[in-house]
Amino acid sequence: MPRFYFHVRDGKDLIEDEEGNDLPDLPSALAEAEASAREIMADRLRQGRPSVSPMIEVRDYKGTKVGEFSLPAATN
Repeated sequence: MPRFYFHVRDGKDLIEDEEGNDLPDLPSALAEAEASAREIMADRLRQGRPSVSPMIEVRDYKGTKVGEFSLPAATN
């Protein structure tokens, strides 16, 4: 199973996922990114600190960006 990494980019800051997740394919990785984005947005809203423009970058085991999901899109 391929390994995907989910880095959170928030403005100039990048929080790297150093462990990654083994998932069957890219659509599964994008679904995981969407679920993570929704969780992050919910946590931030509960804390009263909505974020300006964060994004989750999905990367494969080579480090190639294979997708992205903006956190504001997760609220739709």
